[in-house]
Amino acid sequence: MKGKKAFSAAAQEAWEEAGVLGKIAKKPLGRFEYDKVLTDGEARCCSVIVFPMAVETVDSTWPESGQRKRSWMRPEDASEVVNEKGLARILIAFGAAARSAGLDKRKDKATAMGRLEPQRRDGDKDNGQRGL
Repeated sequence: MKGKKAFSAAAQEAWEEAGVLGKIAKKPLGRFEYDKVLTDGEARCCSVIVFPMAVETVDSTWPESGQRKRSWMRPEDASEVVNEKGLARILIAFGAAARSAGLDKRKDKATAMGRLEPQRRDGDKDNGQRGL
């Protein structure tokens, strides 16, 4: 996104693609590249910088809610379902670092490890979609 710092753009993407808001780190976890297939069938190489976010709020509707489904899972589990190998490596490293730091043993571990649903802003009940 032109005119935004990379971490701010990542926070904006998190809202648009998953309907989540929170505190985003300024230091990235890593970067990867993948070929994005456009609507005309052409592929374009995209470089992605990944930032961790402590999710505080989840909305039941968001700009791309009709195009995407979100679900909560541990980083290691997410690494098995993503299509991009570079992203999978970042997720595995993030999960290992969180475990090393003891985040999986803390009372608030679910937030740190991506297994707790943060507060919903709009009073939404489960509706079958959970935060990313």
